[in-house]
Amino acid sequence: MEKKTIGQFICVLRKAHGMTQAQLAEKLNVSDKAVSRWERDESAPDLTLIPIIAEIFGVTSDEILRGERASDSESCLNESRISERSEKQIIRLLDKTKERLNICSIISVGIALVGLIAAMICNFGFYRAYIGFYVACIFYLSAIVCEVISLTLTFGSVKSGDFEDDIFNSYKRSFFKTGAVIISVTAVIFASTLPLIIIPWDSHIGIMALTWFVYGLLSALVASLVCFVLVRWAKSLAVKKKLYYLSEEETDRANQLAPLKKKSALLLCSALALTFFIQLLFNGIVTPRMLASSKDFTDLEEFKKYIETEAYSENDAHFEIIPIDPNYSYGQEDDVYDYIYDKSGENVLLQYVHRNRRVKIIEYKWESDGSLTLVTYTDTSLESANVLIDIINIVFLACYFIEIIVTVFIYFSKKKTLCR
Repeated sequence: MEKKTIGQFICVLRKAHGMTQAQLAEKLNVSDKAVSRWERDESAPDLTLIPIIAEIFGVTSDEILRGERASDSESCLNESRISERSEKQIIRLLDKTKERLNICSIISVGIALVGLIAAMICNFGFYRAYIGFYVACIFYLSAIVCEVISLTLTFGSVKSGDFEDDIFNSYKRSFFKTGAVIISVTAVIFASTLPLIIIPWDSHIGIMALTWFVYGLLSALVASLVCFVLVRWAKSLAVKKKLYYLSEEETDRANQLAPLKKKSALLLCSALALTFFIQLLFNGIVTPRMLASSKDFTDLEEFKKYIETEAYSENDAHFEIIPIDPNYSYGQEDDVYDYIYDKSGENVLLQYVHRNRRVKIIEYKWESDGSLTLVTYTDTSLESANVLIDIINIVFLACYFIEIIVTVFIYFSKKKTLCR
């Protein structure tokens, strides 16, 4: 029998066995149109179907891939290795499988990025941090489900024992690596969105861009480390479950480097934990008021003039004050008075109306001589202090990156020495 393509060979075998395309399609649980496309060389059957087709027609999988029956001498040779022609057919089908997985992976990342953009729109456009987070989570979950389904179908197409060789093993490792990277990227994007639900004190407000950047970057860094550890664990589990295998050289090298990996991981975790503890301590002790500049008053009349001068905070523009009765005119008699008492708390030293909305905090400081100092903090000074705190947190982030880089450099330096 002369050499043919896979589709032509299936057509010859089908006719030789007196089967119609519909009958073959029924046995393979596919449509007769799919069989027709195979035989016209418009597409090729999935790798999972090759052994089944071979069993139906009483030939080998290698013969299906080669497009011809093997002679007796060739049959002996095929038991030890796949012929060059069938190997090319396998690689071509595997490349198509890998291409489909790559397309699905790009779609998954795209879905995750759409979720991040949706979260930004909800936070910056509508000042709804919580809603942005939950909307984004829907996209993240969809991205992971899409990637998991793609991986399951991909590995299902190459799990047949008829194809256990180095070629298939390398492709399986490539499939696993692609899935691990895409799921890790989605997890990191999810972690960068966590500040939306952690930082706001109210579900009806958003967070500032700089604040999101700082804490989002920190969350993404932590998620990257967690994903790195989980991927390493998943690789070991994949080898144990025989999803793919390592060569003897790789196994020996892994055993040799295991103690170094443990020491490096312990060193990195200790350094990161110490830096995180210092950062946690800093954010727990240091408040914006401690870093903000203040305006002090020792003269009560001067303070009254300052606090009763009408001024509005920039943040007040986001809120609309609606009176209970729009027909009622609110005048001076409706002012709400604040009072400053003496040290005993019984006598009123000053009565005033807080019209200066830019003043957010007023502190009372009694001096040793009995005099009173009024310390005021404006929204501008407090916002500047918040920016300074964010900058200090960025410095902590830089410390995390430096610790990671130093640990990685030490690891690879020692690895190079061990592998000599």
